[in-house]
Amino acid sequence: MQFTFPAFLLALLASQDSNTNYGVISPADGTTISQSTPLNLTFGPHRYFKESDISIDVFLLNREMKISPKSGIYTTQVVSGMKPNIEIEYQGITTGGYHVDIDLRQMSWPVPGERTVLVKETFNGYGTGVTTNFWSQTFSVTE
Repeated sequence: MQFTFPAFLLALLASQDSNTNYGVISPADGTTISQSTPLNLTFGPHRYFKESDISIDVFLLNREMKISPKSGIYTTQVVSGMKPNIEIEYQGITTGGYHVDIDLRQMSWPVPGERTVLVKETFNGYGTGVTTNFWSQTFSVTE
């Protein structure tokens, strides 16, 4: 793959985005919580102004997410069809976001260990119709 200098610079700047007000905002990278403490999930969509969010579904994975062609990903769906319920500001623009506290004790497998929250975002894409993005964050759970 060959990049022109402006494309390379744009890719470099995009990879260094330090704004924390979109994607999986909480739990933050490196979060450790007790299994008796609800998981605070805050999600801020990062949509082009001609796009609009529809809903999110949230899944908990029983380990760090590793996708393989020979094994599925075991998940527990904990939120389905959630509509935006908070406002989040990103680059001076206020948009709908999502917040939910998830009881980790509802999971069917032992809770302590490395876990991944997976957010399936459904939105109206600009020129593409209904579109899906997946976002994830790994966190640790203690007893």
